Amino acid sequence: TDQSLDCVLSLIERAELDAQLMLCTGDLSNNGSAEAYQRFRDKMQRFSAPSVWLMGNHDHFATMQQVCKGGGELAKVIEIGRWQVVMLDSSIPMKVEGNLAGQELVFLEQQLESNPGFYQLICLHHHVLPVGCAWLDKQRIANADALLALLARFDNVKGLLSGHVHQVFEQDYRGIKIMTSPSSCIQFAPNSDDFKVDTLNPGYRSLQLLPNGEINSSVSRVTGVSFDVNYDSQGY
Repeated sequence: TDQSLDCVLSLIERAELDAQLMLCTGDLSNNGSAEAYQRFRDKMQRFSAPSVWLMGNHDHFATMQQVCKGGGELAKVIEIGRWQVVMLDSSIPMKVEGNLAGQELVFLEQQLESNPGFYQLICLHHHVLPVGCAWLDKQRIANADALLALLARFDNVKGLLSGHVHQVFEQDYRGIKIMTSPSSCIQFAPNSDDFKVDTLNPGYRSLQLLPNGEINSSVSRVTGVSFDVNYDSQGY
């Protein structure tokens, strides 16, 4: 995982010279350890752009807080030009699947109601729409319908980005661009009923938030490097 992450970060460093923000959409550690978060934080220091972190199902928030020591990594709202990026916690302690707690939905509603002059990009770890993998789609946020109904009330919500699925998915939902990102480690095979690892290399998704409310997005992957992956594994 360290090798593949280093390769992805090197690719970003070469390709995204004007990056203003690094969105780290959860599962930043396999077991929520302070050592892993510190190692990740150290790796991100190579960029002038700040990074913001989300909780995933493998993460531990109190340990994140301890490592970040009041830094900006756990910011909930970030302003970039005419845009605001809102970071939501979809994790459930000791569970793989996701859910947005009541206070997260209240926070989001208040944020959207009080900032009509900004375009909004919403970020969370777990996916909202089915991606076509039966085993993964059981893990999307349980109250996805409530979230989507809330977002549909605000025409300045333009994008929603999540992690978790280790694959690329993109779909328009009532004018909102719904996106997932590839993983910086192993990838999950699309359209699989049961757990299956894909042979694609790790990568990242870049987003260009335009001043007219549009989002340009593309995915880049590491090339020229082979990674030692157990494709017969029944789980990662």
